[in-house]
Amino acid sequence: MMKHHNKPGVMKCLRALGPKSSNWKRWSNSLGQFNLFSFCLHDEQLKLSRIIKFRGIDMELRKNRNRIRVDFPKELKELIVHEMKEVDTMRDSKPITQRGQWALERYGCLNSEFKWSVKRDFDKSITIWHIATEICYRSEVQPHTTNSQIEMAKLLSNYMMYLLAMRPHMLCTTTANIIFQHTYIKLMMLLRTRPAIIKDEGEACRIFTMEELPNDSDLNKETMVTSNWHVLQDAQRLARSLISKENKWHIISSVWVEMLCYAANNCSIDYHAEQLRRGGGLITHVWLLLAHKTNKFYTSD
Repeated sequence: MMKHHNKPGVMKCLRALGPKSSNWKRWSNSLGQFNLFSFCLHDEQLKLSRIIKFRGIDMELRKNRNRIRVDFPKELKELIVHEMKEVDTMRDSKPITQRGQWALERYGCLNSEFKWSVKRDFDKSITIWHIATEICYRSEVQPHTTNSQIEMAKLLSNYMMYLLAMRPHMLCTTTANIIFQHTYIKLMMLLRTRPAIIKDEGEACRIFTMEELPNDSDLNKETMVTSNWHVLQDAQRLARSLISKENKWHIISSVWVEMLCYAANNCSIDYHAEQLRRGGGLITHVWLLLAHKTNKFYTSD
């Protein structure tokens, strides 16, 4: 029997939703993806852009056009289940209060080299780790070769950026749109002021591995949320630290799953309920697994 007696919020939600569940859509078994580098490199102006900008929906429409969905591979399910076991071991029935710190501790990386990156505001940490993951990916992956561990880490990174860009309410942060807009502007400025046109994500990421990024802060254009935050320099610093680690993809995957668990656990039950009515999504399924106390780590096709 499921042990939800000590989680009254979950019980209330399940009692309310249970009788209606037979009429709901089933999960599509797909994963939302949003890559910030791809968005900056391949984004195009919309038709009637002046009218759309006037109405304030230009960025949302462009983001919507650049998101994609991919099949949810079995390897990723198994990775998430494995990492959730590790999260459960570390938290020992306590609330999920960490979003990468436990993973770093497991790999002996909870030091000044990495700890700062998971102590930023949650949306800032997601952004930094997303850019750093892409840099690591482009520096290692060779054409016509695949590595399951690397590909799964990239899927997780793009999914968490999808939540930040398209579903910020699921992350329980009020500043996600500001963080996204700020990062988009900084990255676009970097890419568009190069001597030669940057054609793809690999070229863009090589800037971070081969050059020292300039301090481009403009206090007159910063908000209270973004002042004194150098997002690209932070991402470069994290990426360089990760690249030096032989087990970097284990570290990256573990941090992403812990961030996903943190987001799922702290998201409003009302938002999870709405997702379930639409067939659910990965973050909501993770929330359900975290809430259950029996058979939670069973995986199947």
